[in-house]
Amino acid sequence: MSNQPPLTLSEFWNKLRLRAITFDLPDDQTGTGTGSGEVLRASRRDVLWQGKAAVALNRHDAQDEIKALMDEIRHGGARFLVSDPKRRGPQSDKLGTLQGNSIATVHSFDLGDRRKLVLRGLPAGFELRPGDLLSIEYGADPVRHFLARIQRGGTFAGNTPKCELRVLPFLPIGLEVGQVVTLRSPVCKASYVPDSYTPIERLPGYDGGFEFKWRQTYR
Repeated sequence: MSNQPPLTLSEFWNKLRLRAITFDLPDDQTGTGTGSGEVLRASRRDVLWQGKAAVALNRHDAQDEIKALMDEIRHGGARFLVSDPKRRGPQSDKLGTLQGNSIATVHSFDLGDRRKLVLRGLPAGFELRPGDLLSIEYGADPVRHFLARIQRGGTFAGNTPKCELRVLPFLPIGLEVGQVVTLRSPVCKASYVPDSYTPIERLPGYDGGFEFKWRQTYR
């Protein structure tokens, strides 16, 4: 299933009645202690988004539909797109009114500093703040989804408005100038973490909730 397109937000993630989630980047370093109390650190090669979804109870029919999708993910190996429901758009433009039909694209990036990203395409004065998310599709066979959190924001300015940002995780190899940057419901592709599913309890009148863990994948 890894060669198949991932389940879209509308096909899976947005159908979940999410009671609670975790959605974050793990530490990018590992460490071991020495006898003197010093911590020796080593950076991981890749930092991937990960999280846990806690799904609320629901009526039997609705939960059965979700169980069928969970079977596809757990046993069929289907990948799926995930998005943070609490960060569906920039803090300065939660309803998308200011962005309108404008499309943000990659203007430039610095191969020597893979946290620096310059965007263009949005109106002058449009602000991106620390904590906002963005995603970029790049590559082919398979298409990859880069998801980043803005660490240092900026405001679009100039005759051809541009905005310089600093983001994490590091910009991936394969990114190109001109690629579209998604600011509304930015996504990454995820896979199910084996043995993390808690079975649904059948109850009179409704089905109980369940939980599972996911981890970003570029495959």
